[in-house]
Amino acid sequence: MDARDETRAATGRRPGARERILDTSYELFARRGIRDVGVDEIITRSGVAKATFYRHFPSKDALVLAYLDRWFLARSEALEAATRNIESRDEALLAVFGVLDDWFQRGRAEASAFLHVMIEMGPDHPLGQASIEYLRRTRDQLAEIALAAGLDDPDGFAWSCHILIKGAMVADAEGDTRAAERARLMASLLIEHHRRRQQPVHGQQTPQGHRRADGHDVSSDSPRGDGPRSDGGQRLAPFRPREAAAEAEHRLAKPSRLAKTKGTLSSAERN
Repeated sequence: MDARDETRAATGRRPGARERILDTSYELFARRGIRDVGVDEIITRSGVAKATFYRHFPSKDALVLAYLDRWFLARSEALEAATRNIESRDEALLAVFGVLDDWFQRGRAEASAFLHVMIEMGPDHPLGQASIEYLRRTRDQLAEIALAAGLDDPDGFAWSCHILIKGAMVADAEGDTRAAERARLMASLLIEHHRRRQQPVHGQQTPQGHRRADGHDVSSDSPRGDGPRSDGGQRLAPFRPREAAAEAEHRLAKPSRLAKTKGTLSSAERN
């Protein structure tokens, strides 16, 4: 039950035809995937006429895109609610895993909707492209939280943290009831790693100084932290200039990519 279901239950309002179609498809797509669920089954289960279905959703792809939109909104609202009153910056970063664990415990199969649709439809299909865009938007949200927390290389943190989230989804599908908890522990180590990188190695100035105690110049363009640390730990290099430029291009182009994906679906509907 998401916020819409709770509102309807509280007011006693009966959902309209479009909402019934979305409610029905939401559960079917989440449990069985996209290809296994046919339009006729959705029409029968939602109790609407075929003409009514196609008036609201000209194609099955249009319905799937609405399903993805609805899930992204529900997921974003859940994460915002989980971080709203948290004062600890680290706990705000880890809140996503608490939300994830709640979904897993309640058996919310749609938790991995974007991942499943992308894999099922493929990255070249319009729905696969839409899923990839939603995954990018998730990383953007993670990077924003990391930036607010003052972590070094928030984009790099977001990519690494997203790997943990997607891995937890796969592990949950395999039956690991502690998948989110395990991922949360690894994320806490990841946060510690990104905080340590802000501290200069002994005998070395902060990055603004660009010069170590031995007189060796440190270029601002070179990735910090390649190789072993003097304290025996390891540093992961942040995005190199080329990788950072590619990620920046992704960020700038994301609105047009999503609009292009929706335009492709609209064109398919008209045909």
